[in-house]
Amino acid sequence: MKRVLPAFVMVVFVIFFTNDLVEQLLLWAIGVTVPLTLCLTETRNRLGQIDRVYQWCWRSYPWCAGLGAASFLLPKGNLAGLLSVPWLVFTVVVAVYGCKRLLERIRHALEELAMDCGLLYLAIGGGWLVASRFGMPVLHFSEEIVALTGIHFHYSAFVVPIFVGLLGRAVDWRAQFPLRYRLMSVGVITGPMLVAMGITFSTVLEFVAVVWFVGALLLYTALLLPVVWKREQRGGIRALFLLSSVTIWGTMALSVIYSLGRMMQISFFTIEEMVLLHGIANAFGFVTAGAWAWCASLPPACGLPSGIPHSLLAGKGRIGADILTRLGWIDEARCVRGLVDDFAVFARPDFDPDAVHPSIRSFYEDTLAYRLEAKVEWQKGFRRFSAWYSRLTGRIGQCHLPPAGEKVTEMNSRLVAVKEVCDRRVAPRAWVRTHAGTGRTVFVAVYSIHTFAEETYMNIALPFPGGNLTGVLRLEHGTGAKGKSDGLVLTSIQGVKPGDQGLYWTSRWGLVVLPLRERFHVWVDEEGRMQAEHEMWIWKWRFLHIHYQLIREEAAQGKP
Repeated sequence: MKRVLPAFVMVVFVIFFTNDLVEQLLLWAIGVTVPLTLCLTETRNRLGQIDRVYQWCWRSYPWCAGLGAASFLLPKGNLAGLLSVPWLVFTVVVAVYGCKRLLERIRHALEELAMDCGLLYLAIGGGWLVASRFGMPVLHFSEEIVALTGIHFHYSAFVVPIFVGLLGRAVDWRAQFPLRYRLMSVGVITGPMLVAMGITFSTVLEFVAVVWFVGALLLYTALLLPVVWKREQRGGIRALFLLSSVTIWGTMALSVIYSLGRMMQISFFTIEEMVLLHGIANAFGFVTAGAWAWCASLPPACGLPSGIPHSLLAGKGRIGADILTRLGWIDEARCVRGLVDDFAVFARPDFDPDAVHPSIRSFYEDTLAYRLEAKVEWQKGFRRFSAWYSRLTGRIGQCHLPPAGEKVTEMNSRLVAVKEVCDRRVAPRAWVRTHAGTGRTVFVAVYSIHTFAEETYMNIALPFPGGNLTGVLRLEHGTGAKGKSDGLVLTSIQGVKPGDQGLYWTSRWGLVVLPLRERFHVWVDEEGRMQAEHEMWIWKWRFLHIHYQLIREEAAQGKP
């Protein structure tokens, strides 16, 4: 509130110095509805920490909003335009926040996606506001239409998707009204852009888009009021929700009539009348009242909170097997022999480590006692890509796989402890694999574990320039010899119950979910040989299959 108050005072001051209703509505958005609605999107990670970009939004808001409001004290032109640029910067930071929320989620819940889209739309509104203050001609639009487009993206496009997302948080829509909620969400996500395209290119498209968007809005109010009456007992909050819902029925009727008149080339209302009736009612009755109501009755976010533990290790240029020494990551005080110290740490009600074959447990606890042979198979459609990939990763010295057609690769292994102060995870250790014949680096992978919601995951980081590829794997029972369940599956694929498993790009700036999936299946065959299959997909397409033989050194030396 302390950050908002100076900007609000500035906005109120400027409002009294302008007689233009369109400008007054833009100022109300800057000073009231935007910060009020932004409050509804606060994101905290599993440690209770507020998102860093969200904090940037609020730190920049007083200055950006104050200068943006001050631009309305001047006539349109270069000086007014320059003063409004900080507001554009603020809206872009809000859009970055929305993009970050979107990219960090393992599962794209529709209610959260709607809120992300609202945050992204605000940056478009900022661009149109700046164009209006510069007095810049945009396509064939008049200065009045440019300003009104700014209003459209500061109010409807920004606020409505967030309101719809909050409704999805407040109720189990998947059980109560799945089809209607999906239609409504798609309508409010696509509607603002379709309306803008219709105004630009076709009055017929404009009318269809308005009907589509209005239908979604009316569906929102129809679903909202029963939910509010069940979960909210305070009369004042109910009254605000009711005011917001009733207002939108009247203003949306005006929108449909106005766009129908444009399509039929009949003037039912002038632009000035629409601003007076539709604009004021939307700004105060629907948006402001609705935002206040949601602030007082804010539902919690759905799904797993962000903040999956990840390594901060990142390379600078080439990675290679010597990166641990070059960058001082090796922890000389610790000695490690396995990818984990004790396999029993992965125990949970539906996974018993003691049921896994003893040889598999031995491999994870005493990895240095084994050598690997790998046969790489690129799937059809990716074989030409494999040659380019092999050349690139060979130069980087990380994740270097041979192109399609090469034979079995034998690997040498080295396992060293990594400093926790560098990695920021628990007891990290690096497994370095090199080609036995050429000595070229194949993988540099830093292993650790993390526990969340009573489930322990294997957390693997592969350093790259500027960040690392992190694989969070869930352990499950897999099939072994003769149909036994003593094998092991490690997977990044989400199951029925959501978890932390997945593949991510991580850096000091945060974490991004990648459209990649992987699955390892480890088992001991009837002859006592340990085998492993590694499969990878991009979206739904499998592109890589690697077959490993894991050979214990004592067994290999004992062969005639």
